[in-house]
Amino acid sequence: MPKLILNIFVKIHSVTDISQLADHNIHVFDPLLFKDSRGQMTVRSEDIIPENFPYSNYFSYKFTTSEAGVARGLHWQHTTTPIIKYIDLRKGSLYTVLVDTRTEEGIIFKWTSDYGKIIKVSEHHAHGFYCTQDTEFSYICKGKYDPQEEKTFNVFPSICRQMKLPEPLLSHKDAGYPEIEVAIV
Repeated sequence: MPKLILNIFVKIHSVTDISQLADHNIHVFDPLLFKDSRGQMTVRSEDIIPENFPYSNYFSYKFTTSEAGVARGLHWQHTTTPIIKYIDLRKGSLYTVLVDTRTEEGIIFKWTSDYGKIIKVSEHHAHGFYCTQDTEFSYICKGKYDPQEEKTFNVFPSICRQMKLPEPLLSHKDAGYPEIEVAIV
């Protein structure tokens, strides 16, 4: 069973290249392109969902936009109702933060739509982001959202201070949680 992040301090590693995500057990997918004289089809990601994954028949497809300066999360859904996310940044740039709830360590990396890659967020990772530009992204969630099981960790005020980013624009919900200090290494 993963630990719940209860500490007031979380260690976050700065990652400078998207290829380094594999070192932190984060899967990155290259899209598959099939092109012929009729046109083209792009498969953004394909993956196998674990057989024992709860809600194995439930998924949602979402599209979201956020303005520069907006921060969302970190959000994580407890393992009794876990969610796996496949995130496709279509426009803009942001800092993505992923914290492994089993170790209470995480990563932060700059992600731009220029990469053209999909990131898989496992059921063990709390996820959030801070937009440095207006963004658009879509994502598929495997598992059903359950607000009673969701945990929120307010790390972006600490991250923004350390990285000298403008104060984050947080939702009322996210701002209502106690701030967690992070150490970016």
